[in-house]
Amino acid sequence: MKRRPIKRLIVLLAVVGGGIYAAPTIAARYYRFRGETELAGYHNQSASDWLTRAVKQAPNDEEIQFLMARCYRRLGRFDDMEVHLEQARALGFPGRLIERERRLSIAQTGRVHDVQRYLPEMLTTPGDDGAEICASFVTGYCLSLDFAAAGALIEAWIKDFPNDPEPFFRTGDLWYARSEWDQAAKAYRRCLELAPRHAKARLNLAECLLQSNEPAAAEPLFRRCLEADPGNLDALSSMGICLMTLGRHDEARGLFQQVIQRQPDHFEARRRLGELELSLSRPQEALEVVRPLAEKWPEDKVLCSLMAQALQETGHAQEARPYWEAVDRAQQSIARLEKLVDDVNDNPTSVALRYEIGTMLLRYRSRENGVSWLKSVLQYDPQHSDTHRSLADYYELVGETELAKQHRQFTAAAKVSRAP
Repeated sequence: MKRRPIKRLIVLLAVVGGGIYAAPTIAARYYRFRGETELAGYHNQSASDWLTRAVKQAPNDEEIQFLMARCYRRLGRFDDMEVHLEQARALGFPGRLIERERRLSIAQTGRVHDVQRYLPEMLTTPGDDGAEICASFVTGYCLSLDFAAAGALIEAWIKDFPNDPEPFFRTGDLWYARSEWDQAAKAYRRCLELAPRHAKARLNLAECLLQSNEPAAAEPLFRRCLEADPGNLDALSSMGICLMTLGRHDEARGLFQQVIQRQPDHFEARRRLGELELSLSRPQEALEVVRPLAEKWPEDKVLCSLMAQALQETGHAQEARPYWEAVDRAQQSIARLEKLVDDVNDNPTSVALRYEIGTMLLRYRSRENGVSWLKSVLQYDPQHSDTHRSLADYYELVGETELAKQHRQFTAAAKVSRAP
């Protein structure tokens, strides 16, 4: 009789011990499931968190290693991607899938022309990765500004995966890039129907409504975005524009000031606050807000116009004259943009056209779009020294010293290679 409790204890310890032994495998499966679910929803950072846990629980699981590599690819952490791809290969994961993942990484960085010959084969035998292949190549086409190819692939993506929200989001982005606000809003709404958590689609939909002069409809969307991500300064600035458009000037001013306090060089917040102050007959306040940006971007059409108006209204007509002249020069240059864009559509591999468009936008109208065009030059000519120089100058102005250093190094290397 005395032995029974001991026997029971031995059995209990064996069960508990077995449970403890099995727990890492069970946990790894759960973490992998959560990671795959987040990957399917394009919540890449969340997926990384779950898959990192899965790797710790089951470091010798080749499929988890591969999923971790895919997650890092999506996040643009290509060195980490390579580490996990090699681990997956060593553990026996199929080499053809590892090679395809590497090709997807090349495509998504905009170098689609380097791997485009593999796309038909990939789409013919995609396995479970049809959407993944489409997503990577669409990203690459958009980075290289080949919107026609991106649109055609998105159509195939939607046809094969009608319940996937991501191609509708990408469709919205294509229309957004063309300033077709109604079409973009329609696509973003469809994306949100399929994926209500898609924060970027909600923010872009709000921006579309704001651009379409529907600030009352945009306001609740901006508020939801800020509830989910209070530190999103672009959303906060756009919310300020929304309130400004609705005539709630004091609230708008407060939001713009919040943004500037957190990021003093925030272009849109300073520009819009300057516009607000001018509209309320406060030209001196407008000058104080806009002048720091105008010193950095002395040829920007919008900034020069604001400076000229504010100086005129404060009685400094002589000082305003150079700004009015800069506005005229910018208008003449921007008038050429439409023709240049048409030319590059006819000759998409022309780095000269892309460089001219990029530098023109950078100087006169839009830093964001200008940088995109300059980066597209590097997809076709990675050693284009003038582009590296222009990007280095830009990144120095905005305080991105590490990026500026990288582009300076490319420029220096190009000089050495040309030396006799």
